[in-house]
Amino acid sequence: MWAPWVSAVRDLNFYLKWTACAITLAGALCTSLRIDPINIYLLNTGAALYLIWSIRIREWSLVTINAGLLLIYVIGLFYVPQDVLPMGGGVKPLDYVN
Repeated sequence: MWAPWVSAVRDLNFYLKWTACAITLAGALCTSLRIDPINIYLLNTGAALYLIWSIRIREWSLVTINAGLLLIYVIGLFYVPQDVLPMGGGVKPLDYVN
């Protein structure tokens, strides 16, 4: 009986999917620990890998969600309104916690 986890040779889709999963989880961890800006880079990379994977497997709902996430993350990477940041902007990630 064949089982995918026993196979000695994996295809590219397997590695794309699990690499994207690990990178996205690392980005979420960095976000929760307020490690900026590496969290944004990791989440962008994870979304891009998931987008490539979803195009390869032709799952259009996943293409839509990952393209949307990637667009949102890229906008957040380049556009940060100064009035949203605490203390008028220019603060370090943990300066406003206490």
